[in-house]
Amino acid sequence: MLKGKSVLITGSTSGIGKGMAGAFAKAGCNIMINGFGDADEIKSLLADLEAKNKISALYSAADMGKADQTDQKNGQRCAGRIRRRGYPCQ
Repeated sequence: MLKGKSVLITGSTSGIGKGMAGAFAKAGCNIMINGFGDADEIKSLLADLEAKNKISALYSAADMGKADQTDQKNGQRCAGRIRRRGYPCQ
């Protein structure tokens, strides 16, 4: 039911959000993780999610607490990045 869907998960570079990202990826969702953290750890997480689950995983560093980083234009830019990889984004 979720396979092929695209999901943005906030706070997903650690803790519960990271666990959610793994669960969505395991279900076949293409994901965009979001949060703060070490750049190398984030790259490793993306690579691991893609390799284990055969999905597309992207990262957005947008601060969800700042309106200028969460506006419609930024959302469209994130959706465009997903679409360019050949995955639907609704």
